[in-house]
Amino acid sequence: MNMPAAGPNRKAAINWEVLTLEEALESLDPFASELSVDVLICVSHKCRKRRDLAKAHQLLGFVSRNGLETQGPLGNHLVPMLVECGSIASAREIFERSIYPNVHAWTSLISGYVQGGFYKHAWNLYRRMQASCVCINSYTLVALLKASLNLKEVQEAHLEIVEKGFENDLFVGSTLVDSYVKCGGLSEAHGVFSQMPVRSVVSWTALIAGYADNGLSEEAVDCYEQMQKQGFLPNEVTLICILKACATLRALVKGEEVHTDICQKGYCNPLLESTLVDMYAKCGSHLEAYAVLKKLSVQDVVAWNALIAGYVEYELGQEALTCFEQMQDGDVPVDAFTAVCVLKACGDTGASDKGFDVHTEIILKSFESDPFVGNTLVDMYGKCGLLVEARKVFDGLEVKDLVSWNAMLRGYGANYEGTKTLQLFECMQEHGMKPDAMTFTSVLSACSHVNCAQRGLDLFKLMSIDYAIIPTIDHFTCVVDLLARSGQLHEAEKLLGSMTGAQSKEMWLALLSACKSCSELDLGLNCFQHLIKIDPECSTPYMLMANMYANAGRWQEACKIEDFQRKICSEMGASCEFHSLVMNK
Repeated sequence: MNMPAAGPNRKAAINWEVLTLEEALESLDPFASELSVDVLICVSHKCRKRRDLAKAHQLLGFVSRNGLETQGPLGNHLVPMLVECGSIASAREIFERSIYPNVHAWTSLISGYVQGGFYKHAWNLYRRMQASCVCINSYTLVALLKASLNLKEVQEAHLEIVEKGFENDLFVGSTLVDSYVKCGGLSEAHGVFSQMPVRSVVSWTALIAGYADNGLSEEAVDCYEQMQKQGFLPNEVTLICILKACATLRALVKGEEVHTDICQKGYCNPLLESTLVDMYAKCGSHLEAYAVLKKLSVQDVVAWNALIAGYVEYELGQEALTCFEQMQDGDVPVDAFTAVCVLKACGDTGASDKGFDVHTEIILKSFESDPFVGNTLVDMYGKCGLLVEARKVFDGLEVKDLVSWNAMLRGYGANYEGTKTLQLFECMQEHGMKPDAMTFTSVLSACSHVNCAQRGLDLFKLMSIDYAIIPTIDHFTCVVDLLARSGQLHEAEKLLGSMTGAQSKEMWLALLSACKSCSELDLGLNCFQHLIKIDPECSTPYMLMANMYANAGRWQEACKIEDFQRKICSEMGASCEFHSLVMNK
């Protein structure tokens, strides 16, 4: 830069506004004795715009060397400059030296604390600001809302907003809706939203996001439709939220409408695109999900995970594994969520070899410490019948939560290792782990497999009395099977009769099968009558009952059972074929 000639008016020859930041800082020392506060404020704005902390400290060094005053107007500009440049400590130092910091300095430092995660400091500074009688503006209140981490603090900030007369401010109102939503105050958020005289796409989106993130997907879709009717165009964030709601509701038609809007607006946002894949996958439209993924500008791990998870959710394990192979062919790095999804697919399909490969990948990427990964590994090995490997992973888990214990119990149970299931349950109790309904399903089933009727009945009582777990159909089915296997058929019938809720087909089938084994014709007929009321098209009860009659030499009744099934199927318009009855003389 060509410097102006020396002389009394040489400062006037410099247009500080057009200088670059580097040129301005270089020019400060030669004109130190002639500079006005306005010039230094101009340079501070350049530092703030660039967010260059090194240059900001260079300006502060000049101010300090020349003994310039930072307690007045200059200090009020240095504080926001330092906040924007990321030095909260320096900003606070200048702020505390200021005698009369203005609203911009106060608000900047509060915002700086929020950005740095120092929310308590932000609230304390706001209270000091109130005591200093400084006029608060909308930016101050927005910063305060962002510092509010729970519903009580948001409500306190809301009172401040009303007291200061900012309840009709669009910026403040939209942030207030968003703050209530993030703290779970959906009714309060809706109340604020309904009172807003003017709304924006931001306020609409905040409410839609609140509904979508809290499982109120129908309300999210309704809100989205109202927003459109009132002439507001959704932005990318709005579309992401509504796609999540469509995915939860399995609302494929609505999701397709949103997809059309995205295409028409030409949005190209990786997160939006991945959410679109996720919506189609969760709605069961996997071909469309795959087609969308292949057209993405960025086929990242999030998009692939969405597709793989969609296949797994619909028990399409082989398709999930094929998708994973394509992901690997594209050199897309896997993450812990990918590993969890692929392990589930391996367990569902019995693909133990692929499971071993994924386990190796998990070790290489140090995912084994992730509790979700570890628990899914146990589950996968258990489903594949590799109980030694499952137990090895289980024993090596840093933290064993209820999911871990249940996965190992389920693995033993699925492979008819009843004794080991019961031993592990005892170990679980010794470790102080409280069982849940799923735990008792595994344990009661194990008692049935090892013919421990009394132990099973004791555990059934323990579940209800000591742990206050309400028995489910699965629990009753296990106990009925337990009693039936041990020959206590009438006790099983009494248990079924004591049930106040819906009774499952599996319960009565277990009892009917036991009746056949024990030649209990009268009780078997009672079970049969219950079964044809529950599911008249199921062929198994007819076959069992006919066999019972045949074994007893009562051929006429056996034929009547066959005729009865044909009649039932004919009346219901069912295309069911009655299998040939195996009747042994």
